[in-house]
Amino acid sequence: MISKRERERRRRASRRHAAKVERHAILLILLAVTIAVICVSCALTRRDDGKSPVPSDGTTSSTTTTTTSITSTTSTTTTTVTTTTTTTATVRPTVPTSPVEGHYVQPAGAAWNLVLVNDWNNMPSDVLDTLEDNLVVYNAGVQNGKVDARIVDALDAMIRDCNAAGGGVWAQSCYRDYDTQEVLYEREVQSFINKGYSREEAEIVAAQCVKRPGQSEHNTGLVVDFNYCNESFTGTKGHRWLEAHCAEYGFILRFPEGKEDVTGVVFESWHYRYVGVEAATEIMRDGITLEEYCEKYGY
Repeated sequence: MISKRERERRRRASRRHAAKVERHAILLILLAVTIAVICVSCALTRRDDGKSPVPSDGTTSSTTTTTTSITSTTSTTTTTVTTTTTTTATVRPTVPTSPVEGHYVQPAGAAWNLVLVNDWNNMPSDVLDTLEDNLVVYNAGVQNGKVDARIVDALDAMIRDCNAAGGGVWAQSCYRDYDTQEVLYEREVQSFINKGYSREEAEIVAAQCVKRPGQSEHNTGLVVDFNYCNESFTGTKGHRWLEAHCAEYGFILRFPEGKEDVTGVVFESWHYRYVGVEAATEIMRDGITLEEYCEKYGY
């Protein structure tokens, strides 16, 4: 027969075990809540614009902190979960009041390396007809990793020499087909509509960052966007080296700072276009654009 003392000892042991199990359960619940809050915070702050997590449309960021306390009614255990959420104050880019006039329209029959593609010059139909035949996979590790086969040797040499000098660059985005460009452009348009622009305004402003299908140099196969394709590349050793030496390999910084009215595109330190050594040397030496070079010679 079990004595009264033994029964009491067993009851106390049973209560201690139950309390221990309860504490473990509470800790697991609190851990799950913490993970859920972190996931929600990440989802709220994530900016997926197809290019970068760095704002490129005149936004400024501020940070707010939210503290959540969770207290168990069956235990004295209390936990505090702190999450950080980034909010954005948008500065609207200026919308042109009317279409820009006086831009160079390239005559038909331009050399393949000097084909001008922008807001005023669509991809020529004869180039489109033969484009697929010239494309090769350059970087299989990215979605848009194809380039025109005729620029591969020059691109290889430029990247190799840049990295030998400590540049740390790679080809991130090259050729894009019409459908891909259409998706990217429409997504950019929608982002501006969500900020309060009309459809017409949004299409104009979006084209300053992501070109319309058929008006993007990425449709040519002659373009390379380096690294993360955003402002974080500006001022890096890779950027400085490429800007100083790209002409030696036939490439140019396609959208230089201060030439937005000529190119129709904001400054992009990461975007390089192949035009051949002769043209590239003059363009980079004189600080002009492909538009100005082609207009100068009537190409």
